[in-house]
Parts: sequence; structure tokens; C-alpha cells
Amino acid sequence: MWAPESTPPGTIDDLVITRTWPNQVEIQWTNVGDDGDEGQAVEVQARYSTGPITEGNWGSATIVPGTVIPELPGITQARLVTSLVSNTLYYVAVKTRDMAGNWSMISNVPSATTVISDVTAPSAVTNLSVLSTTSTGATVQWTATGDDANSGTASAFDLRYATFPLNSSNFASGAQVIGEPTPGPPGTVHSLALYGMSPFTTYYFAIKVGDEMPNWSALSNVPSATTQAGDVTPPADIIDLQVIGVGPNWVTLQWTAPGDDGNTGRANSYDLRYSPNPMTTQNYSTANFISGEPGPQNAGTVQTMTISGFGTDRTYWFAIRTADEFPNWSSP
Repeated sequence: MWAPESTPPGTIDDLVITRTWPNQVEIQWTNVGDDGDEGQAVEVQARYSTGPITEGNWGSATIVPGTVIPELPGITQARLVTSLVSNTLYYVAVKTRDMAGNWSMISNVPSATTVISDVTAPSAVTNLSVLSTTSTGATVQWTATGDDANSGTASAFDLRYATFPLNSSNFASGAQVIGEPTPGPPGTVHSLALYGMSPFTTYYFAIKVGDEMPNWSALSNVPSATTQAGDVTPPADIIDLQVIGVGPNWVTLQWTAPGDDGNTGRANSYDLRYSPNPMTTQNYSTANFISGEPGPQNAGTVQTMTISGFGTDRTYWFAIRTADEFPNWSSP
């Protein structure tokens, strides 16, 4: 006749608390078997309490969430007990269950006090400054404070910038910088180049310092700076666009390349258009695009382009304009 298994797992007797934090502890034990010290059990359940845990009050102790599947007998295993209160004495215990639902006896019951939470924030940075600007960025500099006020080494910086004055209320609305350096010891001078800004725009900068909790410092001083105007000179107008060849349904155009800034340098792109009607600056934007224009060459280079697909025995007008990298556009 079949009878249900009645042999419970062995009892864990080496449960220890290996590490403590303000809000959690780590426990470790050596696994027992499904039947005594033989076979593999199916669950290890951990519980904790602020008072000693016994067989009698096991059911009232708080279960640590999450099922732990034990390793084979003799294998050491560990887990975290979380959501605790800092500076508090806790007791922990475990039991092991087999497939038949038999539970082991309660383990030994170690105890430990969670550490006192770090409530001291780093000091605020007071010397954030803007060292230089370009048309699309700025370089800022500051001196690191400590983990606890001006003692120890902090864990992180939170540097932000905005086109409006930053303060404690709107700091989170600023653009967060990615890739801030890791804080050095108090007194370390840090600097960082920032990119992606708009030319000739005033920006405000602020930084906070965080420790490992994290506790965040108060807001730093808030310097401001205006990015440089950048390239405001468009390419020169093309004044020698001409038709140098005509076929039944094609034309060849020729012109002299202007520069990036007036007639200096190399421009970025052309915008060539045509129309069956006379073209002016006012109606240029309504004219037909021509695709496949060549890229601008160095200023002074003669360039040509053959365009096909026109109707026969018809008159067309052509115009061209040039852009630099911003883009600043010449007149057509």
C-alpha cells in the first residue's frame, strides 16, 4: 500500500547574516536534503522579525518575498532580506520544504542590527563656472565636495543646463548631461565639455552632488553664458549660371562654385530649380526642384550639370542657390 512521504528535510544549523545595510541584510546557509541530508528539497523559506523567532511564533514572522529553490545538499546559498528599517535589530530564520510538503525544523536564528542610514548630504558646489563657449557648446568647471558635507568621496554628479534660470524648483526641467565624471575626493577640480546647444543663445548651468544613498546636495551656484554666434556668413550668390548646351529634351548648365563664407572655403549643398516662367527671388520657392545636383567644389571651381526630361520646343528658366553647413543660404 502506498503511503505519503513523511521524512522532512534536515534542519539548517549554520544560517548567518553576512552583511548589513541601512535597509537590508544578506543571509547565507548550507543546504540540506529532501529527506534528512539526502536528495534535493524544493523550497527554502526565510522569515524575519524584530524579536527572537521560535517554532511557536514562526507563523507570525514576516516572510521574505520570493521563492528560493535550494541547491543540492552541502551547497552554500545566499539571499537578501530587503525593506528593513535602518538602525534596527532583526532576527532571521529559515525552513526547508520537500516535494511532499514536509517542512524542516526551524534553523538557528542569527540576529544583526541594520546600519544607521546616511542622512548627511554632500555640500553644495559653490564655484561652478563656464570656462569657454563655442557656437554649439560650453565647457564648465567645478570643485568636488564630499560624501558627508565636505568629508569622504561623493558618488555622483547631476549636471544640468537650460535656456531659463535654474533653481531648486525647476532643476529637474533642465537638460540632464550624460557622462559626468565620477566624483574625486573633496577639492578635486572637474571640467566637462558640453555639446548640442544652439548658437547665440544664453544658457544657465547648475549641479548637484549625490552620495551612495543617494542624498543630494543643495543646488550649486547658477552661472550663465551665451554661446557664440557661429557662422552667419552665407555663401556668395552665383552670378554666372548659364546654359552651355541644349538638346531635344536636355540642357547643360554651368556655373562657378562660391565658397562657404562668401567666396571663401567650400559650401555644403546646392538647390537648383527650373520653371516654364521667369524666375525671381519671390517665386523661387514655388519652382520645380532638380535632383542630383553635384556637391559644391572649392570656391572658384567651374561646375556643370546636364538635366534631361524636358519637353521639346519649350522655354525654361533656371536658378540656383547655395548653402553652408548651418545652413546659411545664398540668394538664388
